[in-house]
Amino acid sequence: MERHLDVFAPRTSPRWAAEQTFTRQLLWARLARCLQPTAAQATLPAASMRRYLGTQDMPMSALRPHPRRAGAYDGQLRPLQPSLRHRWVVLCLSGQAALAAPIQVLKIDGAYYLEDGHARASVASAQGRLYLRAQVWEHTPTPAQTTLQPRVTLDLRLVEQL
Repeated sequence: MERHLDVFAPRTSPRWAAEQTFTRQLLWARLARCLQPTAAQATLPAASMRRYLGTQDMPMSALRPHPRRAGAYDGQLRPLQPSLRHRWVVLCLSGQAALAAPIQVLKIDGAYYLEDGHARASVASAQGRLYLRAQVWEHTPTPAQTTLQPRVTLDLRLVEQL
């Protein structure tokens, strides 16, 4: 229904421009996906410790989509699914206020994966922003479980009684 209503939007309106930008991003992402060989998807460590590193200005070029969202966004944070259109266009029309909220980023083995804020990062990338505010969390694998040997202490007085 929404797609049908977009036909009547004036071609000079901000909504029309946002819709066109989304469509371009979607087509470029799909074309790039067809031309590039499929890379092995990253996996998060099964057991990890999480440590907060603070709020930082993250370069857009360092951000990658979370492995769970690999089907929704490509490596350059362009949308791959038409179902993302409404959220993407709303963020695009909201202006800078919507992009001011920090995104959530996981640092794993030196790479930065988006945990929350994929649509905001995608819109910011399409608008040509170079940096985004991000709350960064570092994930490190948990240390291997060490087996503890039970400590046995004998009271010599008990041994003598036997």
